[in-house]
Amino acid sequence: RPLAEAIVKGRERIVLVSGIGDPGFAADIVDQLAASCVRAGLGVATIDAASGRPSANPGLGDLLVGAASYGDVVHTDQAGQMARVPWGRQDRLDTHSSHAVTLAEALSDIYHVVLIAAGAPGAAADLRAFAGTDGYLVIASTLSVDEESAADLEADVAALGFTRLQVVGVDDDAQVA
Repeated sequence: RPLAEAIVKGRERIVLVSGIGDPGFAADIVDQLAASCVRAGLGVATIDAASGRPSANPGLGDLLVGAASYGDVVHTDQAGQMARVPWGRQDRLDTHSSHAVTLAEALSDIYHVVLIAAGAPGAAADLRAFAGTDGYLVIASTLSVDEESAADLEADVAALGFTRLQVVGVDDDAQVA
């Protein structure tokens, strides 16, 4: 709840959620946060950098390899309050492209908040795509995370340039938004 409150109050404009334990966990949290923000009247953009499931529409993966433009990958609702960037048609993300950071920052100029579902830290390529983003990173785990493991995770993501982060243990039924 404190994260949703910080977003609603405008303190966080770009939030990355990295899930550990359950591959769909980050997306679930992003969906919960997005719903809370929309209920509060905020404009929200979400980016799928976690699912790994190719989509029918162009998305993040296509942008990163130059197969689509920024305008091609942002899909808005009728009211313009919500925008979604799906995974795209690629099998994986090109983490050497700077387009992910540019996309997140541009969307944060248009919407109140950008919520990014990212995969697990460490070897996960999808989190590296956003290295350098001035965002708040939440590492949420359905697994038990001891202090040493949390410190290791923090070191891994700090090496990518994420300095504002929080490691939280959340059980499968928790509501974080």
